[in-house]
Amino acid sequence: MSTAGPSRAIQNVPPLLLCEALGFSPQLLLDDVINIANTAVQDGVNGMEEFLQKWADERVAQGDKNDPKMRANIKETTHEVERGLVAFQTLLEYHTDIALDFFEAWSLRNIFMIPPDLPVVLPHQEGLDLTVTPEQEQEAMDEVEELRKRLDGVRDIIIVFLRI
Repeated sequence: MSTAGPSRAIQNVPPLLLCEALGFSPQLLLDDVINIANTAVQDGVNGMEEFLQKWADERVAQGDKNDPKMRANIKETTHEVERGLVAFQTLLEYHTDIALDFFEAWSLRNIFMIPPDLPVVLPHQEGLDLTVTPEQEQEAMDEVEELRKRLDGVRDIIIVFLRI
């Protein structure tokens, strides 16, 4: 059984139909959710940095700054805190990105998706014949273009008569 059929059918559904029905773009909503989550992660990392910096400063204040061994230990601790923060931030952002990517894909597939076989008629589309084939649409477009040309010709004649 091929999986190409359903995915092709899903792509045939106009993506703007959902935006029109909801009154907003689902992608923009998901982008806002992702931005809020990323901001929360960054705030968490900043809070952890403040906590560890305070801890390191208290450790420095307790020790003898003139002792070379203590100065080396303080420098090493500060370096370890910085490395740890970078590792913590990298790991947290990595897992957040993966989770949010799955959330976005799942939302677009399950929440913000109109099945192709579901007849959706918006209030302003009631009574319209939406079963027009591409050939019929092209014929109508050609007829509109022909009428525009005729209208331009009539307008030119009227302008000439008005100048006389």
